[in-house]
Amino acid sequence: ITYLIGNGFDIRLGLDTRYVDFIDSYVQGVNRNDKTLAAFVETIEKDRETWADAELAFGGLPFSEFGSDDVEESFCRCYRDFQKALRRYLKKQQNRLQLSQVTAELKEEFRNSLIRLVKYVGGRNRSIYLRLLDAQKNAVAINCINFNYTTAFDSLVGVADDAEVKLFSYKDEDTHREGNFYINKCVHVHGSLDGGRLLFGVNDVDQIVDRRFAGLSGADGYLIKSQMAREGSCGFYNEAQELLKNSDVVVLFGLSYGATDKRWWDDIVGLVQDPFQHPYFRSTLCPYEMHPIEAVEIPDEIRISKKEVKKFLRNTDLDEGSYSGQWIRERLVSLLHGPYNDIENSKDKFYCDPLHLNYFGRKCVKDFNREPIRYEE
Repeated sequence: ITYLIGNGFDIRLGLDTRYVDFIDSYVQGVNRNDKTLAAFVETIEKDRETWADAELAFGGLPFSEFGSDDVEESFCRCYRDFQKALRRYLKKQQNRLQLSQVTAELKEEFRNSLIRLVKYVGGRNRSIYLRLLDAQKNAVAINCINFNYTTAFDSLVGVADDAEVKLFSYKDEDTHREGNFYINKCVHVHGSLDGGRLLFGVNDVDQIVDRRFAGLSGADGYLIKSQMAREGSCGFYNEAQELLKNSDVVVLFGLSYGATDKRWWDDIVGLVQDPFQHPYFRSTLCPYEMHPIEAVEIPDEIRISKKEVKKFLRNTDLDEGSYSGQWIRERLVSLLHGPYNDIENSKDKFYCDPLHLNYFGRKCVKDFNREPIRYEE
């Protein structure tokens, strides 16, 4: 089972890691005596809304107009300044996670939440998932492909624990099934704050708007993440690809399916469409915005799931019309906030936080300032 973890995880945990949070901090601290940086910040301030996706916004910058005859130099100055400030900002946010509070008991609770989450898909896929677990004689490997620079997920799940500690059992309260699991690998596909290079950029050359800059020899190695990974010998990129390719169940949590990571969504679609090489593969989407929903019954739960899958498909080489295809419809599914067989009690059990991150954030994030999540909201 491989989890793809996005920024929605850190946000739900209580960290202020949205790009819009960082941009407010960045524009105030820039050296405006530097003509190139001043032009850069002025461009940001003209259209703050686009910087909710800072990577895509960066690809849209007119570096040729930033006051330097050398477009390459303009880019490098803006990129270095932005990335250094981003690293500093995110380190402050990561340091709000009080590691002394992440006890062995808390890690065990969190690991159980990971296993419990995968159950909450539609009935047929839930049955397939449970049958897969029943067929396992050995402990099931839990992996993570982390799209965040922070290591909040790593700390909660206990990536750095000894091998023996990483083994755990989970007994399902509803079905009374019991399975053994272990935490295997957590790969930061864009690098992490704890060391090494951070990959910040776009998916492909079409996302670089300044054609003069895009036309430079080697420009793709500056801003296209996959090329940056190759040229920088970033082994974590290939390692993430291998984890994904060898997974039976993939869960996307807290990801907005952004255009700058399109190659990963296309890889998932490729696995979904290949039932011969990957006969058991299932991918579960967890909505980025965890809004409360009404307790529902079929066909409403199918409609809710279908809506999220179509949103995902719009960011791939396919389109939402491909949802009608058998392999897409059966193997690419959305998380529901079920179970829905007990309408009266479901409001008390489930509200919109399937990994219970509100609970874990209150336990271990310094200055946690989010209001409790209640179903009634």
